[in-house]
Amino acid sequence: HVSEPYLVDKALFGLVYHGTRVPLHEFLGAYANGFWDVIFGLTYHLLEPVAYLSLVLLWRLHSREKAEHYAIAFLLMNLLAFATYILYPAAAPWYVQQNGFTSPAGPVFGDPAGLARFDSLLGFHLSANIYGASPFVFGAIPSIHAAITMLSLLFSLSMKKTNSPLRRC
Repeated sequence: HVSEPYLVDKALFGLVYHGTRVPLHEFLGAYANGFWDVIFGLTYHLLEPVAYLSLVLLWRLHSREKAEHYAIAFLLMNLLAFATYILYPAAAPWYVQQNGFTSPAGPVFGDPAGLARFDSLLGFHLSANIYGASPFVFGAIPSIHAAITMLSLLFSLSMKKTNSPLRRC
């Protein structure tokens, strides 16, 4: 699925730029610079550690039971995401930028896309090594990075509703 994810993203989250509706990533790409490359690169790469930090915080600041529920939800989220990647292989925005709406004629290899600029600033190929080895190049839906953020947010909000040490702060 190449065109559908791109067109839906543009319709739901796009912005008007120079009189044309464009997806958010294309709008932001027009303003790319070293500062934003570092901010977005760090944010992108720190999302998975946030998942593990959330687990530790739930365990230490709330309860073992809440941490177990989070771990189970995290596992189920990832299993369902992998199933979706197989049942609905969706092209990432970088694929459309590089190849248009044409379906691949052969194997497609991962690409760090805009994170290549982050790699350049770091001086080594962190993103290229991670995304170049990805077995799910057509795994844009669902976004695990967005899902990790949402899962951590939902569990952290549930901590405020209960009598936890964070509530007394």
